[in-house]
Amino acid sequence: MNVYVCSRTIGGLWANNQSDNAWVWINGMGWRKLDSPNTTNLLVVAARAKAGTTVIDFVEEERGGRRYIKQIIPRGWVASDVEVSRSVSECIYGWTAAYSQRGPNILTRIQLNKDSNVTQAELDAAKARWSAGIPAKWSYRFACCDDPGATTSGNCPHPCTLIFGVEWVTNNPHHVVTVHRGPGRADMLNWYHDDSGNDMAHEFGHMLGNKDEYADANCPARNPVNTGTVMDTVSGPVVKRLVDFLCTAIGQSTVPI
Repeated sequence: MNVYVCSRTIGGLWANNQSDNAWVWINGMGWRKLDSPNTTNLLVVAARAKAGTTVIDFVEEERGGRRYIKQIIPRGWVASDVEVSRSVSECIYGWTAAYSQRGPNILTRIQLNKDSNVTQAELDAAKARWSAGIPAKWSYRFACCDDPGATTSGNCPHPCTLIFGVEWVTNNPHHVVTVHRGPGRADMLNWYHDDSGNDMAHEFGHMLGNKDEYADANCPARNPVNTGTVMDTVSGPVVKRLVDFLCTAIGQSTVPI
């Protein structure tokens, strides 16, 4: 399994004239071999990061008792995202969860199509509320930790803080949302121009794949229910089990901040 490691620095480099034989010393962790067939490219990135004392994230894999670095992401550089799309269903409901994940960084691209009776000024005001409200609810609550014994981010030497973002796009969206004149009852793909940031933080939870947690006659066997979380009531908090799968995806455990 690939493991995503955050906030490290490179203390040394070693290579010889053999093909694909280069190593880096990760401070606090030890030597790691740079994986093939991208050894040269990884070594160039590692050398630049070491020279600039740049903090890096990296992806490693253990094979045959040896740890190989597969990707190095210096802080501030652009890295490839993993595009996630999966079907979710609960009793009579079904939808597609979709987002991009780069380590602990989660981004959802949303295309907003407004009804004709919603003005552009109203849409812009709504986007500002939602852009602020969604990350405020979800971000900086939990971290991914490569130490399975840690119980809080303070016990984790290099925690990877889960950070969530929304990008409003006109092409290549994860989700296409119709914005109606409010008030009204929103769902994942139908929002209302007067909805709050808390309202849309709930719908954002569905985009990640989380299910509702309030009582519903259409889902009499729903469990858990009446939990008080954001998936039950929009004023509720994000709790650990709503984000565990994101840390699992990068080979780490979830800890509160």
